[in-house]
Amino acid sequence: MKTAPLALLLVLALCWGGNARAAVERGAPPALAGLTPMVDLPEGRVQRLEFVAFDSRTAREPSFRLQAHPTVGFPRMGEINDYIDWINRTADGDVDDIDRYIGYSFGLEWQFAQNWHGGLAYHRMEADTDGTTHYMGTPLDFDLELTVDGVELYGRRTWPDLIGPVDLEALLGVGYYTSDYCETENGYRMSGDDGAFGFRAGVGLSAEVVRNVDVFAQAGYLWLTFDDYHGGGRDVRFVSPGQPKAEVDFSGFWVGMGLAWRF
Repeated sequence: MKTAPLALLLVLALCWGGNARAAVERGAPPALAGLTPMVDLPEGRVQRLEFVAFDSRTAREPSFRLQAHPTVGFPRMGEINDYIDWINRTADGDVDDIDRYIGYSFGLEWQFAQNWHGGLAYHRMEADTDGTTHYMGTPLDFDLELTVDGVELYGRRTWPDLIGPVDLEALLGVGYYTSDYCETENGYRMSGDDGAFGFRAGVGLSAEVVRNVDVFAQAGYLWLTFDDYHGGGRDVRFVSPGQPKAEVDFSGFWVGMGLAWRF
């Protein structure tokens, strides 16, 4: 009869459905309902069926890094320190040379390839000196303040886990900086501003202290010189023989430490 095969298929389906419901009631995952973990082979042997589940979800690695760090720089300042030395010789002064600056930096970077990052950073640097000079026996208060603000594009390369959990990194950047010059001596005042491109290179070490938060230390060299200050429609000049244009050289080694947040 033609109905016999159909009846046989119906019986098999009902049996499978019963096994599936029983498995679900016992707490088995629906994907495994109806599967029998032990199978009897013709020879009487028992074969175990192994089942391994994989989680298709993968954790997303952070692509951005926000960082902040203070810096200390050791600029050359050759021309301006020569000017200060001349003031001390001719005006019986005790003004100190400028041999360092204090700064800080904020940066946001993006990982565009494995171990390669590109970023945008803001830099601030400040240097100053003061002392006493004398004119015809009268003491005068001398003060010189220099500030720099800049925006930099940079690239950073990392070598992860070079020394245990510590990463090695190298960076190279180019930026545009503006500087303010202000020199006062009692009633005398000379001030102005200038702009210039600067280049920065460095190396560093970093390590994760808590999840996605790094502590890092960097050191490097900055090339940055200002030699065309203007203020009040005129050039800013040193008050020395020939009155040369004021020149301020922030080029030199720098070091810094900071924190970075990866997200």
